[in-house]
Order: sequence, then structure tokens, then C-alpha cells
Amino acid sequence: MQKEQTGTAEIGLESTRIKGASYIQIYKNVANETLLLSDGSFVKENDLLQISYTALGKEYGTIFSIDGNGAVTLHFPQSEYDSAQLEKNGETALSWSYRLDNAPEYEKFYFVTSAIDFSVENVLSYAHTLAESSKNTQLNHLDLPAGYDQYTITLKKGDK
Repeated sequence: MQKEQTGTAEIGLESTRIKGASYIQIYKNVANETLLLSDGSFVKENDLLQISYTALGKEYGTIFSIDGNGAVTLHFPQSEYDSAQLEKNGETALSWSYRLDNAPEYEKFYFVTSAIDFSVENVLSYAHTLAESSKNTQLNHLDLPAGYDQYTITLKKGDK
């Protein structure tokens, strides 16, 4: 997956979410139209995705994905050593987009949040453990200690 700088994302699509739970949204452009993807949506190699998050009271968070090859890609913050402090004002689009690579089967996105500061590096170690130990990562959540919440979206690779 490649990171690409983009201009300000235009976000205005509505969706229904569990009240009080932090979440991410993933958009892709198709024929000059911005589509909000849902869990189970189909994507393919070279699709350009825009990720946004809504913190809903959580102070800290990280966004990453695990693909069908077991590769873990950090999306937010930009480095595992950066602060994971979240913006609190509604939906916040990352200032870069991601172009999907040729990994098979799926791309599963994780948004891990907490009320207290945490090490992104430590959370990513849980992600690497999951990616290495499971042949069907698309069905699993991270086994994180108490104090973390997680929201996931799994996108299927291929044609409908």
C-alpha cells in the first residue's frame, strides 16, 4: 500500500454508527464520485482510499491495516514513535490517501483508541503477532489489554 498526499478531502456522506463509539470511515473515488465503503465492500489493486476518523471522546488512537499477505501498514500517526493524540472536532480526514497493492483476499483496517496515551509501537506488536499467527486475520480482532477499544472494517479484494 502506498501513501499519497492529497488535498483536503471532501467528506460529507452520512452513515449510521453506534452512539458513543469511535470509528473510521473509508472512501474511494469511482467515476468522479466519492463512495463511502462499508464492511465487506469490494476493492482492487490501485484503488485510492481516503481514511477518516471520528474520536467521540477518545483522546488517543492509531489506524493501521493488515492485508492478505500478513503485512501490517501504519496509517496514523505517520510513525509508530509519533503522538497518537486524536483531533476531537467531528470527522477528521487523514491528509494522505492510500493506493492498494496487489495483496490477495482482503485489507482489514483497525482503529484502536484509548482515553490515555499509549505506545503505537506496542499496539503494532499485537498486530504483527496476529498477522503472523492467523491465516484468517480478516475474522479476528486484536487481543489487547483492558483500556483499549477497537473498530474494524474489512474490505474484500477482487471483483464483485
